[in-house]
Amino acid sequence: MYLNTDRIQAAMLAAIEAEYATPAEKAARARTATRRAVMDRAWSIARMAARVFGGTARAYIAGAMSQAWAENRGECDGFSADATLLRIQARNTKAPTQRTNGYRGRQYYAAAAGW
Repeated sequence: MYLNTDRIQAAMLAAIEAEYATPAEKAARARTATRRAVMDRAWSIARMAARVFGGTARAYIAGAMSQAWAENRGECDGFSADATLLRIQARNTKAPTQRTNGYRGRQYYAAAAGW
């Protein structure tokens, strides 16, 4: 069986580096991991918003970044935000049907029904 020794050596060196890192280096790695996780979450929110409202994910990334950082700080719940987007998407896919013939098309019914 073929082993990629370069990859194994690199992984071992990275583990040793992480073990003997200074507190400042550990904090910097933690900040990088947090930023990466927030950015991944922001892009997933932007993609979901693009599916719900149309357009591209790039159009929604600014608001998605705000929401992702708020979720990271614990100011809002990510699950309920996703559920809200999915509810909006489900509501938008069900096109309401409105009959225009018969009594429903008449002016008095439309006024009473709020159309």
